[in-house]
Amino acid sequence: MFLNKNTKYVLLCIAAVTTLLMFNVFQAYAAPVQQKVPTLVVFVHVINDNGGAMEASDFAVTVTAKDPSPAIFSGSEIGTTVTMKNSEYKVTELAVKAYKISYSPGCSGRIKNKEAKTCVITNDDIAPHLKVIKHVINDNGGTAKASDFGIYVDGNNAIPNSFQGSEAGTDVSIYPGWYNVWEYGLPGYNPSYSIECNGEINLGETKTCTITNDDIPKAELKVIKHVINNDGGTASSSDFTMNVNGNSPSQNWFPGSESGTTVTIYEGYYDVWEYNLAGYSQSNSADCSGYISGGEIKTCTITNDDILPAHLIVKKHVINDNTGMKKAANFTMYLYGNNPSTNYFSGSEDGIDVTIYPGWFDVYEYGDSQYGESFSGDCHTNINSGETKTCTIINDDIY
Repeated sequence: MFLNKNTKYVLLCIAAVTTLLMFNVFQAYAAPVQQKVPTLVVFVHVINDNGGAMEASDFAVTVTAKDPSPAIFSGSEIGTTVTMKNSEYKVTELAVKAYKISYSPGCSGRIKNKEAKTCVITNDDIAPHLKVIKHVINDNGGTAKASDFGIYVDGNNAIPNSFQGSEAGTDVSIYPGWYNVWEYGLPGYNPSYSIECNGEINLGETKTCTITNDDIPKAELKVIKHVINNDGGTASSSDFTMNVNGNSPSQNWFPGSESGTTVTIYEGYYDVWEYNLAGYSQSNSADCSGYISGGEIKTCTITNDDILPAHLIVKKHVINDNTGMKKAANFTMYLYGNNPSTNYFSGSEDGIDVTIYPGWFDVYEYGDSQYGESFSGDCHTNINSGETKTCTIINDDIY
């Protein structure tokens, strides 16, 4: 079929109009699909370098924008992709106690079609904070300073955990958990601890421990040594050594003195005693032990009276009526008692006179198998001051 020129022109015009109409329809319906929507990837990063234990998923994130999807979600270290329309947007996170939040620049602004942005939210755990203050009161003559006291902190990774005291305070970083602050005290100071010197500390928490040391007024203790020599004794007061137990006495041992020795001592229980000498009885006055208060003055008198010794005559009698040939001197005598003048010696038919102080005594020997032995009544008994007793040990040969 042949078309004339006019017909062809009409048909071309119709085709052109149809093509234009179809392009407009495509633009109207297909273009929204082809356009790339804005995307925002939100990362939640958690730093636990101070004892924290939270994870990214423990943080709630909200995106404010035009039709965000999703608008609310749990944080993720690998990121969460959010789509939205061309609009202003802002990413926020629900604050969690003890974590510091910081946002990257991409967490707010305007986002356009085909644009992709990244938002990073960083959550850093806040270390607990412990401040330790050392306060010293010197109103009773004390001279110590805060730095004279050593402070110690027991706890979860406490840094520093030992240091000198400071009136201004010392900052201690510590992980969450139980802790205790203590010190090695100095003599003459009473310590007191504030309520926050021990307990539990949590992430992001700040506590202050104050240790106060107040100087204690000193007391005076006069120690007098009195010696009585009316039974032949020759010891002097300086032959006795005095000992003082108590709260940091200025001297805790020294020779006795009739005029007395003054000892400064801090408040508390005390006790005065001595290394006694044989042949002397001892008596202590009431103030030689007890409790002494700050500023108090007490006098302790220890009196030693020489004791009249006793006499013990030890006789060794040997009977040789069979084949025995030993003599008294072949046997060794032993004496146990209160400071005897000799505690072993050779036997004697005439007897050995031993001076001994009052108390229980016991005379014995290492026997000979050829001889039987027998003891008189005064070989194992008590002896009094000035008393004289005789012990006789008889050995009779058996074969």
